[in-house]
Amino acid sequence: MSGARDRRSQSMLGSVLVLLTITAFGAAARSPELAVPTATFRGPGGEIHHSGPRIARPPAVVPLGHWSYPLLSRFVTRGIIDLDLTTLPVSRREVLDALAALDPALIGSRLSRAIGDEGGRDETRPGGAVRPDGDGDGRRTAPTHRLSARERWLLERLVLEFDRAVVDAPAAYIRDGDASVGLGLTVSVRGSYVEADEPAANDVTPGTQTSGPAHRDALVPSAGDTIAIPSLDDDFGVDATAHYEVWGGFGQTIGFYTDANIIFHGQEGERIERVSRRARAWRGMTADIVSGYIMLERPSWRVTLGRCDAAWGRSERGRLLISGAAPTLDGFEARTGIGPVSFSALHAILEYHEIGTESDLGVDEQVFLAGHRLVFAGKRLSVGLNETVVYSAVIPDPIYLNPFAPYYVSQHNERADDNIIWSLDMDWRPRDGHELYAELLADDLQYDRNTNNPDKYAATFGYRFAGLLFDRTDLELTVEYTQARKWVYTHKHVEHRYEHDGSPLGFELGSDAERLTVDAMLHPRRHLGVGLRYDHARKGDGSIRVPYLKGVDDPDTAFPSGEIRTVDSVRLSLEYDDLAGFTSGLVVGFYRVDGGEPVDETIWEVTGHVGFRI
Repeated sequence: MSGARDRRSQSMLGSVLVLLTITAFGAAARSPELAVPTATFRGPGGEIHHSGPRIARPPAVVPLGHWSYPLLSRFVTRGIIDLDLTTLPVSRREVLDALAALDPALIGSRLSRAIGDEGGRDETRPGGAVRPDGDGDGRRTAPTHRLSARERWLLERLVLEFDRAVVDAPAAYIRDGDASVGLGLTVSVRGSYVEADEPAANDVTPGTQTSGPAHRDALVPSAGDTIAIPSLDDDFGVDATAHYEVWGGFGQTIGFYTDANIIFHGQEGERIERVSRRARAWRGMTADIVSGYIMLERPSWRVTLGRCDAAWGRSERGRLLISGAAPTLDGFEARTGIGPVSFSALHAILEYHEIGTESDLGVDEQVFLAGHRLVFAGKRLSVGLNETVVYSAVIPDPIYLNPFAPYYVSQHNERADDNIIWSLDMDWRPRDGHELYAELLADDLQYDRNTNNPDKYAATFGYRFAGLLFDRTDLELTVEYTQARKWVYTHKHVEHRYEHDGSPLGFELGSDAERLTVDAMLHPRRHLGVGLRYDHARKGDGSIRVPYLKGVDDPDTAFPSGEIRTVDSVRLSLEYDDLAGFTSGLVVGFYRVDGGEPVDETIWEVTGHVGFRI
């Protein structure tokens, strides 16, 4: 064992050294000494230099997990930006339009005028100039807003990125008339050490969850659903990741985008290990194509065809219908909006895992997901109505390809035994800086109470605060509770369960689970973030892969049911992000596990990462 671990460590060390060498060359290529700045913006903490020509990105969505979402979420909660973040991903055009509507005093009048302008700008006028209605620290005093120096700087960085592609600057860029293409490269190294009282049961290899917005290790109970605790036992591991993206298009109407992760991590055992239907590890290297799509966008509508993210609802951790926790979807999405009303529809192929249970899926049949969403978004309140269906067929069903057809009525008249789920989500800001949100999901509610079948539902309730501590330190606080009953997401035909490539499409803990989260983040300095998060999660015997058996199961069983596994975790994080290509962070976590196998366990985890955009 020690020899294999030594060989694995040597292989990993070589991979890390190669990536660090690439990083060094990338840093030199982007250093100020080798570039001629063509635009200067004066922010609250000094000047921001933009090197090179203006880069106009073709149409594209902002992928889940992008650095801009926490910033946009803060500004939306604060009432500074008017942007619907309940239907993700948003497009780059949507973000730019929201920034263009800002009061020029918040980002500087010249920066405001610069949005979408190729030239002819007054480079001598400072963007952060204090107006007569500003205070001595360079923050504008508006009727309801008092911005910190960091918030002014963040707004400037958002404008520079979505108008000029400065933060996610490409390593290579070519433009000929309206046609353009760019290549971006990011390298990162993550190291972790975990100390556990006893070996973890049914654990998985670190880094195997390579898709989705959150890359985390997981413990997989025998039922198949996941609960977030480390999967290592008294071991040190290193993962090195190279991420590339290629984008291009024609003007501001047609764009394409693709990206992938190449992950190098230690592997013991067989040379080839199947990670999922999409990815496999070979000698510790895993390649995962995250996205790949073509997008057609106009001011009031857009259509995306290919592999792309999707997430519905305001919650970040407790979305119930389409959470974004599963891998990206292969299919198409269409979205349109008229005033406060927007409508979205999607249709995708699901990666189905055969788990040894009886299935009626034919040899040539595929499993599909169809969904549509209607949102009414006002100034302070938004409401979303949603319906999805999981079904199987040789080719997509035309009635489910129709985004305006109610799935329940269609199934009742034309089909049978498809898994239809409804949900309602609400987001309300009673005042700037305070946000209340909720989601209610109905998988199956019994009209006739004499059928002896269970109700299948889930709910999420949350509160978010974004404001200033002592008028200078940025603060975010989130309190959220999610509960998913035992048989929610399941179906009597297991191929119609609400799952994609082994991961739940909805709540990431699956069915028969609940979680309370308290998350606080402080930003004492512009680049620095200090976070503290507490989770209390409970999971019973239920699983998405185990449907209700009439005459065998009790529809009124306790919640959670059977043998309960409880995990209490506390994580302290320290993050550094200069929004200039360099990120780093350190997380210390403590986990207390009760129930399951092993019965009781205490786990300590220390994880650090360093990343650089070339």
